[in-house]
Amino acid sequence: MTEVAFTQVDYSKFRMANRRFSVGHIRADGDATIIYDAKNRPMAMMKAASIDAEGRCHNPEYFVRSV
Repeated sequence: MTEVAFTQVDYSKFRMANRRFSVGHIRADGDATIIYDAKNRPMAMMKAASIDAEGRCHNPEYFVRSV
């Protein structure tokens, strides 16, 4: 399997990137949600917000596929 490079972006760029391609399906994988295009290529990913063992909050993180 070929590795896919993702670039971290803010929420507005994540939303903009998702408007540019036809969504095929969305799959949850652990604490990440991966969005695939109609050709089944991973195009975007969101890592869920979380709270660590010491009670610190971590914001969600957004990534889009690097070209």
